[in-house]
Amino acid sequence: MLITEMNMEDQNKKAVELLDRYLQGVCTPEECAIVEAVYKQYAHQKPFKDGDVDFTRIGEDSFLKISAAIDSKQRLPVRLWPRIAAAASILLIISFGGYFLLNKQSVEQLAQNQQHDIAPGTNHAVLKIGRGKTVVLDSLAEVLIGQQANTSINKTADGALVYSSNNQAAETQMVYDTLIVPAGSKPYRLTLSDGTKLLVNVDSKVRFPERFAANERKIDLISGEAYFDVVHNATKPLSIVVKGQTIKDIGTHFNINAYDNEPAVVTTLLEGSVSILKGTENRTLAPGEQAIVKPGSNIVVKKADTEETMAWKDGKFLYNSTSLGAIMKQVERWYGVKVVFEDDALKSKPFSVISTRFGMASQVLHNLEMTGEVKFKIEDKKIIVVNK
Repeated sequence: MLITEMNMEDQNKKAVELLDRYLQGVCTPEECAIVEAVYKQYAHQKPFKDGDVDFTRIGEDSFLKISAAIDSKQRLPVRLWPRIAAAASILLIISFGGYFLLNKQSVEQLAQNQQHDIAPGTNHAVLKIGRGKTVVLDSLAEVLIGQQANTSINKTADGALVYSSNNQAAETQMVYDTLIVPAGSKPYRLTLSDGTKLLVNVDSKVRFPERFAANERKIDLISGEAYFDVVHNATKPLSIVVKGQTIKDIGTHFNINAYDNEPAVVTTLLEGSVSILKGTENRTLAPGEQAIVKPGSNIVVKKADTEETMAWKDGKFLYNSTSLGAIMKQVERWYGVKVVFEDDALKSKPFSVISTRFGMASQVLHNLEMTGEVKFKIEDKKIIVVNK
């Protein structure tokens, strides 16, 4: 049965059943995530009516019990679901009204947006080779891109860029290449000559040597975001230079977000250890921590929401009480569009939602619309954010 076919009595019954299962501790992980995220989204309002679903009938007592149950937890986890195909991309919708009812207005808006829909990008990364050659990577199948001395550059059959060397001697004449992954593309995989692996996010640019020098391994994250799986070398740690700071590997997996239109450079450690050096300040991260560095400020270290941070790597949009302004920056990069807010006050509204990155733009926007807090219009390559 389609959600839209539920009558009012069925909707309220479903909501009551879900809340009861949560209080009894017998919810599935997905159902728990829905209840907890709804609470986090609306706790300060305590709404008992959302759209056409009357929560007055559910009762304030149940809401208060759920509040106590949730607030007693040290952390409110967002359960990651298995990757879901674009055809079934209505995922976590943070509104009971949105979860149990697709109202007529939102369906009509979805249909209108689908007429001007925007598909997720395809690979069209660009490699600028230090010797003056530029290669558009999407135009190539499995191929040897370049060979110089003991270093070869290959594009593999599964769409990765791999640098390899048949000689362990360090490079004496440094040659630097730059990988550019534009907005509206897809993240691109890069393996450096030492075996270190990167996943470079869209709208990002990274500069690196074809082979490393004898005394150091150093690359530049010029802008954007990348995930690093580093081959550790205690005598020659990998250093990533980004916007006035240096992130140094001490054997690790980590993520760096350094987009030009973000307020800070954020380094998140998944495994191992990294040090963050800015001027004379030096901080070392433990797994699950992130360093936040704003221009002109000291390094701030805090506990990270690693699920949300790494959602891009896993092909998801995942937000846990994240401002709409921050969400739409990611939508802008992923789909290669311009986002315009008719009311700047909407940028600070928090949302919690999960959706696949492989669906059409209209579906991602529809998931956000189902909170009842916002509406979107798609016009050509522009998304307009309007008040509900």
